[in-house]
Amino acid sequence: MRLLAVGLGECGRFWVGRMLPQVAEVELAGCVDIDPAALSLVREVAGVPAARCFTSFTAALEATRPDAVCTTCTAPYGARSRADKT
Repeated sequence: MRLLAVGLGECGRFWVGRMLPQVAEVELAGCVDIDPAALSLVREVAGVPAARCFTSFTAALEATRPDAVCTTCTAPYGARSRADKT
């Protein structure tokens, strides 16, 4: 299964660098984060090639054609504050 990892903060890097390599059936298709520094760090820490790193989710989907998406993003502030009120 080709997987696209979205959100490369501490948790996302953990999944890309430690968890996904343990699952033989999963191939990392690419990584997405709006922060170029996060992409740089995942390239350094997990060895992800620059050609598989994207700042645009749409571009990543088109380029990698994943079977699944693993999202480790923080919800926008507004969404979180609304959820806290329910």
